Amino acid sequence: QNGCTGTAGKVVTVIPPVIASITGNNICEGESAILTASGGNNYLWSTNQTINPITVNPLTTSTYTVIASVGNCTDTATYIVTVTPLPTAIAKGDTTISYGNSAALKANGGGTYNWTPLTGLNCTNCATPIATPTATTQYCVTVMLAGCADSACITVTIDTKCGDNGELYVPNGFSPNGDGQNDVLYVRGGGVTGIFWEIYDRWGEKVFETTNPKQGWDGTYKGKILDAAVFVYYLKVTCFSGEEIIQKGNVAIIK
Repeated sequence: QNGCTGTAGKVVTVIPPVIASITGNNICEGESAILTASGGNNYLWSTNQTINPITVNPLTTSTYTVIASVGNCTDTATYIVTVTPLPTAIAKGDTTISYGNSAALKANGGGTYNWTPLTGLNCTNCATPIATPTATTQYCVTVMLAGCADSACITVTIDTKCGDNGELYVPNGFSPNGDGQNDVLYVRGGGVTGIFWEIYDRWGEKVFETTNPKQGWDGTYKGKILDAAVFVYYLKVTCFSGEEIIQKGNVAIIK
């Protein structure tokens, strides 16, 4: 107007598009997941929280959403937290054994197994180890399945009494005839750490001798099976407790 001109200006700020994202972790049942959002200045989670990151404790697999904003610009992201159920560890086995005997242990519930302590075990990463402890021991197994773990324990108690339930004995007869039943004569009972055992025929000739608690007499003398007869024995046993027991008696070869 009147030949005059003028200019006016306005600064327009262009905000880059908001691109929301979430990082997190999958969990085992009972654990917590940490979710971290990025891409905005402010965040609103589906849990109604506005902090970042957040900690969640879902009982089952769950989906979480966040709205990220910069000014009036927003974007939404989601994240699925996968919850893997825990395996259930079960430990079974013999709970009381005599000294020198073994207990068969068994675990269920996992894909992999790890037993502790190592003492007395023939296998530490199998489901069914054999335990031969020299003292009362608590064995624990950790089972793993899909990255999740559970554990269970069992105590194997050593009965320090000599013999089974305190009874140490030699059977009064056996039949070494090769039928696979009662062919070998043994000292019966656990808790034995040492032994001295002699067997004599009726003329006083020694036909068998051993200091090995696990060795029995097969009814032979000088490589030959003896005839049916009655023999006498002398037995001295050292127990786990240090006690010494002496027994004398008769035993018959039965044909």
